[in-house]
Order: sequence, then C-alpha cells, then structure tokens
Amino acid sequence: MSSELVVEANGLHIWTESFGHDLHAPILLIAGAGAQSIFWEDEFCQRLAENERLVIRFDNRDTGLSDSVDFESSPYTMNDMAEDALAILDSYDLPAAHMVGASGGGLICQVLALEYRKRVLTISALISSPLGTGSSELSNAGYGELPPPTAEFLEQLQDFVGEVPEDRDAFIDWTMRKYEVVTGSLEAFDKKARAERAELEFARARNLQAMNNHALAVNRSPVSGRALLGGLDVPTLVVHGTEDPLLPYAHGKAIAEIIPGAKLLTIERMGHDLPRAAWYQIIEAIVQHTTI
Repeated sequence: MSSELVVEANGLHIWTESFGHDLHAPILLIAGAGAQSIFWEDEFCQRLAENERLVIRFDNRDTGLSDSVDFESSPYTMNDMAEDALAILDSYDLPAAHMVGASGGGLICQVLALEYRKRVLTISALISSPLGTGSSELSNAGYGELPPPTAEFLEQLQDFVGEVPEDRDAFIDWTMRKYEVVTGSLEAFDKKARAERAELEFARARNLQAMNNHALAVNRSPVSGRALLGGLDVPTLVVHGTEDPLLPYAHGKAIAEIIPGAKLLTIERMGHDLPRAAWYQIIEAIVQHTTI
C-alpha cells in the first residue's frame, strides 16, 4: 500500500508518494535529472519498505505531477532542489532521513550532506558522480580527469537533447531509444516493460519540456568541488555499474575514494540504470547501510 501527498516547497507543489510507515528509518528517494519519481519502480519501493522502512519518492520540480518553473524568469540550482527535498521532510514531520539518489539525484544527496548535515542520516549515491566534477550530466565538459561518456553514447546524444517530443507515440519511441542507450548487458532490454513506463511518463507529465530545466540547473549550480567532500562525515554508500555509458565506473569509484569511509558496491555489467537483476543487491546494500 502507498499514500500520495502533495506538499508545498519553495512556492511549488511537489507530488510525493510514501510506502511503509516506520518513521525511525525514513528513506527519501531522489531521481536524476529529467527523471520522474517512477524511475523508482513500485515494486522496488515496496521491497525497501518491507524492511521496516518508510520510503518516500517524489517528482522533482519540472517533472511528472509536480509544478513546473519558467526557468528564464525563475532560474534555480541543485541547492534549490535540495531545499525542495527538505520541505518534503518537513511535510512528513521528519527531522532527518536517509537520502538515496540516482544520477543527478546523487549530486543532490551530496549537496544535502554538505549544506544540511543535521537533516541527513546517511547518503547513498547510485550511478552518480562526485559533486563539482562536471557542469552537466549530459556533457563531458568539466569532468576533469574522470572519463567522459562513452563514444557510443556521445554519438547518439544529439537525438536526446533539445525539444522533447509532444506526440505520445513519438515520445514513447524517443524515451525507449534513450533507455536502450544507457542499459548495460546485465539483463536483456525489456521492450514491453520500458514501453509501459514510457507511456506512464507521458501520461503523468504536466509539462514535458520542463524536464530539460534540470540540466540548466546543474550548469548554474554553485558547486564547491571535491575538497569539501573530503571532509564529509556522513555515512556514504556508492553503487555503480561497470557498463555505465553516461557516467563511467570511474565516477562512482571516485565518490567512494573522496568521501571518508564510503562503501562501494560494484555491479558488474550494469549500465546507467537500475535493472531488476540488480535489485536484490542494491536493496540489501541500502537496508544494511540505513540500519543505524
């Protein structure tokens, strides 16, 4: 069973959904740039909640059922998105939570740990990168010594930048191709399941074009670089796949090396996704990490 709640955050309405009820072990799931809350699939959330956890997923601003922003007149940064997450905790009467973020959501977890330490019990950065090493998830500019996206990914990148298709069938096709590009070889690409999720994303989106604002937010975020991460005292779990074409494995390894005491879970043949074949390992690792 789950329960939906629309909360107010920084003048915006943010859609949230909770699974479970154990307030002593709340987990906030933060999706990546442009991704809706349903990136965290229902069954994934339910299985986490079955381990005596309160699990909350939400649509970041500019995605899904949450409000969208006119970025030109009201630009924002990852710090603002981090404050949205805190507003969600306030609405659930939670003084702190375990922060679990995927891709750009992992960057937001790092912002929360650095700027709002008392609200963060632990962080888990899945398929992410160290804060301050890149100007955008979709660009190899600014990665420093960390490897850029793979050549194959960059070849197809142009198909996924710019306007998002507004036609239903075109959107599903566009989203399916994007999913397939980032999927590793751990399990076969499930066209039926991916098409169903793409169709749901289309149905849920209040403003399809707004998802592109997240890349703009990353670009203008006042990140402080890796030096501050080296002083972080938040228990940290890093999960990364060896076949990630967007943020190659070295990115996850770097987070684990920079943050003192961080644990690294390597998933062989996983791409820039969370395939069902890896769920048991990932959920088990998160449950162990959030048992304090």
